[in-house]
Parts: sequence; C-alpha cells; structure tokens
Amino acid sequence: MSKEFKPYYFERVKYARGLSYYDQLLMEELIEACHKLFGRYLPTWDQMYMLKVLSYGELQRIYKDKISEADRFISRAHI
Repeated sequence: MSKEFKPYYFERVKYARGLSYYDQLLMEELIEACHKLFGRYLPTWDQMYMLKVLSYGELQRIYKDKISEADRFISRAHI
C-alpha cells in the first residue's frame, strides 16, 4: 500500500502503557506488516494491540477474519 499510516494516537499509547521507544517502534513495524500483508487498515484493532490488550497473533487472526468476512460479503453480492 502506498499510503503511509501512522496515526497520532500511537504516541499517546506509549505513555499509557509505559512502552519503551524501541518496543513502540517494533510494535508499529508489526502493525505496518499487517497492513501490507492483508491490504487493509483496522485502526481500532491496531490501537488495541498497542495497548497490549491483544497479542500480535490475535491481531493477525482478526485481520484474517475481517478479510474472509469481506470476501463472503462480496461473493454473496454477486449471486
């Protein structure tokens, strides 16, 4: 995806959860990897991951589920 997605709230999350600078950078890179892999943005879920409510595996599962839901909707729309 050509659009860069770095929401401003990630900076506030760092202070909310006491993340170190390098932990925050790693988490942001992992979120960007999800965006590239699945080709969509889910900012609410991204923020939940940054708040350490979700693990990275759970975040990937959510992205995968949302993609499959969208595919099912598209396939039903063509019937």
